[in-house]
Amino acid sequence: MRNMSVKNVVNNNVEAYFTDQSIKKDCGIFFTPEWIIDFMTGLINYDKYTDKAETIILEPACGLIQFLSGIKRSNPKFFNKSKKYGIEINKEIVDALKNNGLVSEVEI
Repeated sequence: MRNMSVKNVVNNNVEAYFTDQSIKKDCGIFFTPEWIIDFMTGLINYDKYTDKAETIILEPACGLIQFLSGIKRSNPKFFNKSKKYGIEINKEIVDALKNNGLVSEVEI
């Protein structure tokens, strides 16, 4: 695994770490722009789920857990009460997330 800088992760520069074109091509990596994530998570009707005893959020092909982070930004209360799961097949990305403490609230 490449040397991952905690500073880059903290500064939301993780994407730059995975921008090598050969890695993106081989693994089919695509990072959704933050404005699209904010738009998409803004479409969620959170009120529909407030009375549920249990809420589960699944982000398939989670990569850098961008959509889960978007939900946390748009509705922290909903995010905190939900069980969160992410699925990622790229071990290098999973290791980077775990090694830099980015998935403490999400089961990968």
